[in-house]
Amino acid sequence: MTSGLALLTLLALCFRLHPPGAAALQARREREQGESGETLAVLVSGQSYRFIYRDMFEMFGNFHDFFGCTVDLYVVLSSETGDQWINGEINTPYAHDVLDDPEAVAMFLKKYGFNKVLIDAMPPSAVDASKAKLQHDVTVLGGGQAWFEGSASIPEFSAKYPSNSQMLYLRNKVYALAKSSESSLPYTYSSFMYVREDGAFQQKPRFDFRKILPDYETPAIEVSQLCGFGGASDKIYFGNRLGFDVLFGEDYQALVNNLVKYVNWLWDYRVINTEWFTEQLMKLNGVEILPTDFGQNDVRYSPNACIPSLYWKCASINTFPQCSDSGGS
Repeated sequence: MTSGLALLTLLALCFRLHPPGAAALQARREREQGESGETLAVLVSGQSYRFIYRDMFEMFGNFHDFFGCTVDLYVVLSSETGDQWINGEINTPYAHDVLDDPEAVAMFLKKYGFNKVLIDAMPPSAVDASKAKLQHDVTVLGGGQAWFEGSASIPEFSAKYPSNSQMLYLRNKVYALAKSSESSLPYTYSSFMYVREDGAFQQKPRFDFRKILPDYETPAIEVSQLCGFGGASDKIYFGNRLGFDVLFGEDYQALVNNLVKYVNWLWDYRVINTEWFTEQLMKLNGVEILPTDFGQNDVRYSPNACIPSLYWKCASINTFPQCSDSGGS
């Protein structure tokens, strides 16, 4: 009887120290992270009609093989069709795929070496509700209706603030989606990469973007070294969590705070460009800004895949042809 109790005690102790599945979970964690112990989340946001998912990563290749670690992809898209600078400029032939069958689009994107692909294609009702809530929250925090309506006197405010604030909202939302997913994953992300919905790599990168980031705990963001349009280019980013917490806002309230800053700074400096605003935001919060050649550019279907003339010099090499237009959006 005594030996039986001793055996049960030993088994209980062993169970407490080594619960079933712990070794398997650790092995999975090590396998997914790779030798570096790092994980990367790639973020994409924007409007569904501009989402060139069949082109954007084709020349990059396999993300897992390139970085040597687990890479997940998160996509948040608005179903809203925004204003275009040129009529008929954007005619993405597969634009409806992500709205009709997001799971099929996710399966297609997995071929680029993503361990997990999560897509949130917001229907019109969700887009409208999110815009109304954001407008209300920014107005209340900023100073009320008179404060916001008075901003209409700022040049280009009425034309550009709605689309710029929605752009920043979608970036905050996709970043929040990646971070919230960590609660059900055996790892957390050590770095993040952001690409616009209409951005395409035109060659396999010549170096690992992680190698540029400082090896110390300071917020850092890599930006394209070309086409800043009066600030730090905002088309593609690579950085650590501290940097992205500043750039995209660590949560929704941080986004609201940033948009209030944006409007107030418009009163002070009269600069509407988000490139200028995000650069000032990063500098104010001590983010190290690192210009980088990503080998990526904006691509439109007009009618075939091409680069708007406005962005032709925004990459060191272009493999897509130049569009026959006079601008871009």
